[in-house]
Amino acid sequence: MASKTMPSTFQQPIDLQAGNIDNVVGLQKGLARLPQELYDQVYDLTFTANAAVRMFFDEAVYKDRGALNMFSSGSTFGPAGQLHKHLSGVQQPRRYLMHVDRASRLKYARSFYGQDSIIVVCGASGLTTLLGKMHCDHVPLLRVYVRDTWGNEVDEAHAKRIWAHLEGCYPSHLPETFHFSGLEEAVELEFSSMYEKYVIHGPRNSSIPTTSEPS
Repeated sequence: MASKTMPSTFQQPIDLQAGNIDNVVGLQKGLARLPQELYDQVYDLTFTANAAVRMFFDEAVYKDRGALNMFSSGSTFGPAGQLHKHLSGVQQPRRYLMHVDRASRLKYARSFYGQDSIIVVCGASGLTTLLGKMHCDHVPLLRVYVRDTWGNEVDEAHAKRIWAHLEGCYPSHLPETFHFSGLEEAVELEFSSMYEKYVIHGPRNSSIPTTSEPS
């Protein structure tokens, strides 16, 4: 394990609601009192988010249509139906873990948004919801799977429109990987050891590009 040098002092966190400041200060003080070896272990555990499937969508769109329950992590039908055993209800990083210092913020963001986690966005509104919650520096960490508004695979034309939207909004901050198909296969492959396997429902569209950019 790579050693981290325990800082003698921590920068005072900023831009936090009052209810979160005590959490940050307490975490800082607690870490600073630990022996280096134990500090390294606690540091890694504290600033590493559990791998999960995280789905982002515009709640207002589906609430107006009475369909918000289709996106619940407990739903067995609709967009979340195929993934409900793998979905995490935690869609935003814990604020106090993002405001300790720059190094720990990047480490936590990398594990929350990237690495072994899978990010699913439903339509352009889902993409906007996701990016609106993120710091632009963390966008390249994403491994994104794009679905349509109702959670189905998108066709090639739709994929190209979404990619153009992303390039226009974040020309210098693009996700590391950006997929338009293969979500079910990826979840089954990577999460089947953690949960029992699930049944894939619905038709498949094999013509959708699976590379970072639509062809």
